[in-house]
Amino acid sequence: MKHTKHIKQKHAQLKIGESILVLIIFFILLTMGLVFYAKVQTHLTKQDNDEFNAKRSIDMALAIKFLPELQCTVQATEEFDCIDIAKLLIFSEVLKNKPVYQRYYAQLFPNAKITIKQAFASEGPLISKEGILMFDNKYVNEEQAGSLNILFFPVTLYDSLTDSNCFGFIELEVYG
Repeated sequence: MKHTKHIKQKHAQLKIGESILVLIIFFILLTMGLVFYAKVQTHLTKQDNDEFNAKRSIDMALAIKFLPELQCTVQATEEFDCIDIAKLLIFSEVLKNKPVYQRYYAQLFPNAKITIKQAFASEGPLISKEGILMFDNKYVNEEQAGSLNILFFPVTLYDSLTDSNCFGFIELEVYG
């Protein structure tokens, strides 16, 4: 009788050991599954974030091209893909000196730097080689800035004083 009690006790200890081993393996597999799931979610979130930033950059680029403050007008008709240099110079000066306008355009173009540059002119340069800084609202702290999307898109630059056109481009830097 003592012998069967001892055998039952060893058998119970073995069952407890098996149960503990099964639980340890279960928790190891559960932890590995959670780590894998977190990695996949992080990758998908980064992909979605990159896609969102690209779409946001394109939306900003289109908004810049069609700003009525900068578009060329000939006899009350707006020209397509044309920026009036005189309007651009006045616009950039107003933005530098008026905080109200700075806040408005900071909401329209968050974390962006916009520069208009001349690419080619038959009569010579109409604007400086560095271009005209239209707007600069980028992050001060580069560690917080995240990714950088830079877009270049062509425009016609019109000088109303000399009544001449030249080719240029808009450089849009968007920090995501």
